[in-house]
Amino acid sequence: MIDFPQKLDEKIGPTSPFPFLKKTLRLILGKEKPDWYTRLFCWIGLCVGLYLTFWNALGTLTFFLLDFIEAEKGVYTRNFIAEKADVYGFSTENFEQVLFTYHALSGLLWTLMLLSLILVYRQKNAGLWTFVLLAGLLNAFLVFYISWGYYSQELTVTDQILNLLTLVLGLVLLTIKKKKTNHEEEGEGLAHVDQNLQQ
Repeated sequence: MIDFPQKLDEKIGPTSPFPFLKKTLRLILGKEKPDWYTRLFCWIGLCVGLYLTFWNALGTLTFFLLDFIEAEKGVYTRNFIAEKADVYGFSTENFEQVLFTYHALSGLLWTLMLLSLILVYRQKNAGLWTFVLLAGLLNAFLVFYISWGYYSQELTVTDQILNLLTLVLGLVLLTIKKKKTNHEEEGEGLAHVDQNLQQ
């Protein structure tokens, strides 16, 4: 597994024109390398997060460019929105606002989750708890904000899987770290008891 600070030490020497890059990443990620499963989780979360944040940002931007798209590209997006509004019981104008909010809040939640990954990499419990809570909120928002029908029919299976995957992996990592903490505490307790018996 790639360790950013260590690799940067090897590739960026004292004569490098970009020494600030190494210092910046050290400042962000810290000097200590986390365990392999935390690094794996961060890599998966980063890849999924960047992918979904990009598409949500693109979806949000589309609503600012509807007139341009129709005028320049001949793609009448509002007609598609009107058809879907009828299916899910909205007026066209309301459904535009609902879809805008849907993409904007999804993108915002994923941005916050990506930021929390920094704390996860630095092995801060608050970071992992924040990630899991945000992932749970995101999935609940995606399912219930419009309707289950919209979630199951309009979101791609890939998006559904990726959003759920990050929540599941976060819960798994929480469980692993909890067991590790309990094991360490038990070990310290046994060592203390053994020390007292020897005395």
